[in-house]
Amino acid sequence: MPASNWRKIIAASLLAMLVATSVASPPRVAGQSTQLGISLQDLGGVNVTGNNWNFSGDFQVSAGAWESVTISNYGYCFVGPNDPRAGTAHAAAVFYFAQLDAQPPGRDGYTFKGELKAGRGGNVAGQVTVTTSISTGTHIEATLSGSDLSFYQDNTLEVCLLGSS
Repeated sequence: MPASNWRKIIAASLLAMLVATSVASPPRVAGQSTQLGISLQDLGGVNVTGNNWNFSGDFQVSAGAWESVTISNYGYCFVGPNDPRAGTAHAAAVFYFAQLDAQPPGRDGYTFKGELKAGRGGNVAGQVTVTTSISTGTHIEATLSGSDLSFYQDNTLEVCLLGSS
């Protein structure tokens, strides 16, 4: 077979691999992950009612360390700062992401804090704190504020918490 045919076959194969990886959808997980050592928790949500949004709750979930929080109106949990629906038409879809930093351990557990930044959602930012306790489980406090939050009035923002062992 001539060398030019081999080049065409290799080029076509590389193009097919590139298309396959760009079209493949990202992993979407609801609730507990099936991967050992990974805990992805959908903690529920709260409706947006103005320029300030607050979420607070106690949950009987655990991880060796909490790593990140994603808040979105997508209706499912996903991991990380990358929009899993990027490139598709999804007007009014918003998400906010925080990488959690471990704080010095307390007497009864651990605290993790992070700054929520908009992945999609305009002029909105916030804070999140996750505390763990042997006696009470995991407590989370998350707040968002900003003028653009009012555009998402009556949307439910769901809170997803990622941890690892």
